[in-house]
Amino acid sequence: MEKKKENPFYNNYVFSKEDLDRVKIRWYQYPFLWFLPTYTQVNEGYVFHFKYWQGRVFLMKVEKL
Repeated sequence: MEKKKENPFYNNYVFSKEDLDRVKIRWYQYPFLWFLPTYTQVNEGYVFHFKYWQGRVFLMKVEKL
């Protein structure tokens, strides 16, 4: 067994084309997102600005502290 698989915290993320298409913001979504409130979260030296809409999270901006 490989050492990487023995570590329970090891993650090997593989993103498919469907996953990447799902996170893109479409042109028709921008007007709706404009009027929604922006939420902010600070984590590990970064500030994440995001919005909720229709059960999805849209990452709008990331800033380094």
